[in-house]
Amino acid sequence: MAEERQKITSQFIAIAKNLESQIENLLAEVELQVYGEIDKQIAGARQQEESAIAVSNTWVRQLAEIRQDFELILRDITKATENTVI
Repeated sequence: MAEERQKITSQFIAIAKNLESQIENLLAEVELQVYGEIDKQIAGARQQEESAIAVSNTWVRQLAEIRQDFELILRDITKATENTVI
């Protein structure tokens, strides 16, 4: 009877080790998939942010150019009004 219990216990241990190995393999696959997807999302978000910064910088540069043009126009108007008043 003890010998049979030992056989059954050995079988359960072998099954448990096999299941543990299968679970570890599945977990590794899931981690690879999840981390791969997260990496893709991070890369996409980084690219969108870089694009937004590039567009923003273009707008900021254009705004600065418009501001400079506006200041030149204001100087011209100021000079013109000073000349007509004197």
